[in-house]
Amino acid sequence: MGVKVQSLKRWVAGWRISWPWPVVFTSTTIQLKMRFKLVLQEGTKADCLITQDKMGDNMAGTLDHFPAWASDSPVGRRFWWDGGKWESQIDSKGEWENDQTATWIDDPGYDSVALSSYPLFYGGSWPAKSGYFMFRTTVWARDAETVLAQTTWGLQINYSASGKGSHSYFV
Repeated sequence: MGVKVQSLKRWVAGWRISWPWPVVFTSTTIQLKMRFKLVLQEGTKADCLITQDKMGDNMAGTLDHFPAWASDSPVGRRFWWDGGKWESQIDSKGEWENDQTATWIDDPGYDSVALSSYPLFYGGSWPAKSGYFMFRTTVWARDAETVLAQTTWGLQINYSASGKGSHSYFV
């Protein structure tokens, strides 16, 4: 028996935002709370792999430029789910309810960045400050060649200073 996906769903559970306060909190957090649910129709969790790729520009003090799809995993790693375990970056945020249903979380954006990191830009093109930073979440068969399901989504965070700017997403 092979593996077949019944559904791959994603939804936004809101934004996590905290602005600095003088002396007490001196950093900014702006993160999109993205949730995922995978249901397999055939096969089990051991029969599939999960990856996520990213593309766009991320400016927070220095520029991280991803002009083409690049792995959204730690260096030297590729899979968020490797057929046996969750990658460390989402280990506590991913779980299998049973052998066929998985849920996991991604919280892209900025977590506790210093005021000196402004301007903050997470989007398609810096310095034009346009477009969305894109993510592509993919479920693969165990052979890592057959795509079973895929979803693309994006966000933009654009702040010149604390509280001065905008943030948006598309799903």
